[in-house]
Amino acid sequence: MTRVYDVVIPARDEAPTIGAVIEAAYRAPHVGRVIVVDDGSTDDTASVARNAGAEIINSKGNGSKALALATGVAASTAEVLVFFDADILAVARYARPDRHDRRASSLPHFRAALDVRQLSA
Repeated sequence: MTRVYDVVIPARDEAPTIGAVIEAAYRAPHVGRVIVVDDGSTDDTASVARNAGAEIINSKGNGSKALALATGVAASTAEVLVFFDADILAVARYARPDRHDRRASSLPHFRAALDVRQLSA
């Protein structure tokens, strides 16, 4: 049986990068849900994330990454969680290689980080 995992992304004012990070998360095998915890953003973070297919939860913490992470954990029912920062540039390169240098050395590291074959029963 293959385990499905959720990705939790705490975010505050990350509209420029959040879409690409979500797209990359959904390209990984066995992703069930991508949960973005919007921690008081004043930009379009929530709408960009929603348009990219993420579930949005508004955190009341307004600046507390720990509370945003805990909120995402509480919203998930998956046995396995993966946490991403909303501005991981290596993830953005992976999701949109046409917009970045294809020789980016971070790509193999990103693929290794998302290799979830070990999670399959």
